[in-house]
Amino acid sequence: MNTCNARDQWDNDATDVFVTYGEAFVPYRQEQYKTICGLLPESHPYRVVELCCGEGKLCRVLLEGLPQATLQACDGSEVMLQKARANLAEFGNRFQADLFDVHNHNWRKFSPPVNAFVSSLALHHLTLEEKPGFYRDLYDSLAPNSMVPAGRKLQPIQPVEFIGNKSLR
Repeated sequence: MNTCNARDQWDNDATDVFVTYGEAFVPYRQEQYKTICGLLPESHPYRVVELCCGEGKLCRVLLEGLPQATLQACDGSEVMLQKARANLAEFGNRFQADLFDVHNHNWRKFSPPVNAFVSSLALHHLTLEEKPGFYRDLYDSLAPNSMVPAGRKLQPIQPVEFIGNKSLR
């Protein structure tokens, strides 16, 4: 994979906010991670690429749950990648982290092919116009019988206010 210069760098202030409040921004994060990990087979060597890995929380779940997997983590923030490298150093050469720009096409060629592209949240950064080419490029880089499990942030049709343990529409 070629690393790329991030076109729209995530600034350090945004990184600090996300590291501090990420659990609130991504409800049910651990359940999402377990679901993504559960979709991937444990029994054979597996090449996984996480897109927009942040500080490496999903990477950890995957590396712990898939002992034969190697994981390449990509993010547009060097600060996030430094956090991921520090958090996952114990996995040695099973983990590598690379700077990339999710909007750029240059990083989307992989050899050997990838068994799974995963992402827990960040693909909403792509525009509607970018998504067809993005998913086509990922598909073209997949090995046979592979997948692209990704969590999505969905916006409710109607706003919901939360007051204590009750929700009001």
